[in-house]
Amino acid sequence: MAKNKKDKNSRNKDRKKSRSGRPLNRDIAEASAVLAADPSLWQTDQALLQEEKSIPDRIHEASSATETDMKKEDTEEPDGSKQTEFRFDEQYEPIIPHPYVNRKHLLSPSMSEQLEHGKQVSSLAYEVSLEMGLPDDWAHDMIIAGFFHDIGKVILSGDKQSDNMLVVEEMNSIRRHPVIGSEELKKKGYDKWICDSVHWHHENKDGSGYPDNLSDGEIPLGACILRVCDVFCALTQDRQYRKAFTPEEAVAMMVDEVEKYDIRVFLAFERVIHRGPNGSIRIPEVRPEVKGVWKEL
Repeated sequence: MAKNKKDKNSRNKDRKKSRSGRPLNRDIAEASAVLAADPSLWQTDQALLQEEKSIPDRIHEASSATETDMKKEDTEEPDGSKQTEFRFDEQYEPIIPHPYVNRKHLLSPSMSEQLEHGKQVSSLAYEVSLEMGLPDDWAHDMIIAGFFHDIGKVILSGDKQSDNMLVVEEMNSIRRHPVIGSEELKKKGYDKWICDSVHWHHENKDGSGYPDNLSDGEIPLGACILRVCDVFCALTQDRQYRKAFTPEEAVAMMVDEVEKYDIRVFLAFERVIHRGPNGSIRIPEVRPEVKGVWKEL
């Protein structure tokens, strides 16, 4: 009895693991972190959903075809026995449901949208850096890191595959963008602070981020700053499939997942955006020195 109970517990434990062999809740946490950081990664194609809904009816229609609608074929096996097969006439094409055809690529960001997002993150990252009392040259580098933090997405958008590329494959691909962006900046001669900030700007303090699942104490400060600013700017920016959240809504969503962020950075970020009357949220205007850096990029 004890052995059977042990085997059952072992099977249950295996069910709780993903195909990667890691705990399923870990994979779910990572996926949640991706979507929370940039909801534009998950786009819904309504026409595709309608097609998916029609699949059961189409299968039923095909399966209800009578034997007279089929061709009878006799084939001889190697051992001399005969095998009778029924095949649909040519008018019945095989139905192969493919619910994951991706008609709206995740890796097709609007250049103007990416540019606007980069500027927003750049300006906010500079403000947070100043609020934290970082040296001027570090704060200056955060302008550049913020502006280029998603350059990997732009590079990947020119390397997308066919229209039948699976959403899951693109999700795996999009997770490469921080590394690709960092490598590109290294080739262009940008310093280590900037490249490291871009490389790990999707890492979370609780270890649920990517690309390396770093946790508290392992993530460079510049990446922690970009992480907070990137999430806020993504949530408050219009997307093709949704309107922007209000700053108040975005902050509330971030507070719900505050364990993902460096608390020093998050508190500095809160101070920066709550400079309006009576502590209300007011996004800082872009400083002239920030615009000056943009012109040089």
